[in-house]
Formats: sequence, structure tokens, C-alpha cells
Amino acid sequence: MGRNRGGREQRGRNQITQQGSSQLTYLLPQDSAHVVASRISECRNLSLILARYIPQQVVENSDVANTRNVKWRDQWLKEQCRRFVVTDSELKKHIESTHRRWKLTISNAERFEARSLGRLVVGLGGESVLETSLTLQFITGLPIIPGSALKGLCRHYALFTIAAGLGIKPLSAAELRGYKEKKKPTPLQELDEALAAVEWSSDLIEELKKANQVEVAGQFRTIFGSTDYGGACIFYDAVVSALPQSGMLFEVDVMTPHFVKYYNSANAGKQIEPPSDNDSPNPINFLTVAAGTEFAFAVGVRRGFDKSLAEQAAKWLKTALYEMGIGAKTAAGYGVFERVQ
Repeated sequence: MGRNRGGREQRGRNQITQQGSSQLTYLLPQDSAHVVASRISECRNLSLILARYIPQQVVENSDVANTRNVKWRDQWLKEQCRRFVVTDSELKKHIESTHRRWKLTISNAERFEARSLGRLVVGLGGESVLETSLTLQFITGLPIIPGSALKGLCRHYALFTIAAGLGIKPLSAAELRGYKEKKKPTPLQELDEALAAVEWSSDLIEELKKANQVEVAGQFRTIFGSTDYGGACIFYDAVVSALPQSGMLFEVDVMTPHFVKYYNSANAGKQIEPPSDNDSPNPINFLTVAAGTEFAFAVGVRRGFDKSLAEQAAKWLKTALYEMGIGAKTAAGYGVFERVQ
């Protein structure tokens, strides 16, 4: 007992040998270090690895020994991705069993499946020692799209739909900047606040009647709630239902900010240095879910409400996924889905 307790108290740099001859340093208690050394290669839970067992060299993103311009983070992330080859029968069983359990929890919900057209990254800005993150289910280690993110996307799309019916057009960058400088809410923000109010104003009701948007606005209010009560619909976490045809479930991507001094000074609240072409680019590697991955989505309705509300919410959500996408970097084509036949 004393020896084990002492091992837990002694924290130090424990050299762990992984695949190949590379030596990785884990800042772990001695007893934990021995378990990691012997079993880390068998771990299939990427969420656990990213939360607890990231080597010090990867955190610091130091150079790999005896290489030129090769960083530990890039190499290590690629090694983790290779754990999840889509032809692995165990991974397929894991996906199937997780999907099957998920379906048991969403009886009477409106369900559909969709396939990602490009890479997907949800939770890129989450807290992580790697500077970037990816939302994973902590028990299974598989990718999920949180229901809160899906509800936000669906509400955003539904609001755009009502705004279009009322003739509220999208603002240009210059117009949007003008509203920000004057600290005035945009027409879309004003509509959002009006629809979420406890009681609708007579002016809003009149505008909705003229545009024939009363029924849609009423569904919007009931589905998503107001400042006084919650919405009628439940947006469940989306889970992986099928793997891509080839390759791996996870892939490493890279983004390269070119104006590091400009961004750092702006974020630190210091005197902002203007962006300059003589600044050194800073490649940042991050994990994504591979294109072609199929997800299962579900929208339920709370007791006492008509199921047609869930059908309408699912319809909005489908279109939003197909046209707008979800997660980070949607402007670059990430997170956009297509129908599964």
C-alpha cells in the first residue's frame, strides 16, 4: 500500500516507448505510467486519449528527433487516426452497437440520416492543451454533434426563413459594420428579439399577417420557446451511423494563420500590430471527422405537444444541414451534409 501510494505521489517525466523507436514523455504518476506504457496502444477511446494521455512533446509541439521540420503534434495525431481504419471489423461493431443503443433512447422521435460531403469539425474552439478540439462522446470516444448545436442551427435557419418571408434581406459586410459602429441591432436581431418576447407586439402580428407568416412564426415560437418558457422540441445528440467507404474515421487537417503578431496583439488587448507579409506563418494541426461519415439525427417533442412540431423542426434541420452546414469552417465547405438514400 505504501509503495503504491508513494508511486502516485511521485510525479515525474516517465519515458514511454510507443510504436517505433520514439521516446515519449508522459507527466504521470509512476504506477499510471507503467499501465500507459503497456496498454495505450490498445486504447480505442480517442476521447480518453485526448483528455488524459497526450505526451509532453505533443503538447509543446517540439521537433521530432533526427527529422527536418517534422513536429510531434502532426505525427502523433496521424498515429491516433490510424487506430480507426474503416475496414476494422471491431470499429464497425462498435459503431453499430452505439447506433442501436441510441435508437432505443429516442422512441417516437422524428429520425433521419445524412452523410457529410466534406470534413466535419464540431467544437474546434473547445478547451484543450492542443489549442484545438473535437467533440467526442466521452464513453464511446466516437464523434457526436451535440443537440444544443443542432438546435442552434435549426433555430438560425428557421429565423432566416421567417425573415425572408417578411422581406428582411441579408446585410452586406459594410452594412453590418455600420450597425456595429452605431451599436444598433440589425433587422434580423430585432426580429429575433420580437419573436422571443413573452407577448408579441401588435405591429409584429400585423407584419406577420401581411406576409402570411403567422403560422410559421407560431411554430417557431412553440418549437424553440420564448424568454418565458422552454421550447416544445428536444434535439438529441447526433451519432455516427455508418463509416466512410474507405480510409479512416478521423483525419488530420491544418490551418495556417499568416499574421501571428497581428492576431496575438489583438487577442492580448495590446497595441495592434498591422498584418505584414514578412510575418512567419504558424501551421496548426487539428482533428476532423472524415468526409462520407453518416450521422443519425433525431428531434422529439415534449409530452402534451403535437408531433407535427417535431416534423417541422426536423424539416428545418435537414435543410440547414444541407445548405448551411454545422460546426467550424462551414464557409470553407466543412460540415455540409447530403441526403442518404
